[in-house]
Amino acid sequence: MHGNIGFGGYEVWFVAIALLVALGAGILALVRHPRSDGDRALDIITERFAKGEIDEDEFRSIKSTLEA
Repeated sequence: MHGNIGFGGYEVWFVAIALLVALGAGILALVRHPRSDGDRALDIITERFAKGEIDEDEFRSIKSTLEA
């Protein structure tokens, strides 16, 4: 009799299929919900405001322009 020692058989296929499903789900999520340039711009002005590079009035002005 042969013992089932190690990793092989159905387990390999199960892990391979699980990885392919996870990879597919990740790609699908990126395709369906890509980040827009507006999101990136908002991130940049938020960071600049946090660093003190722009004041609150300038931040609000730029933000309202981006959201328009």
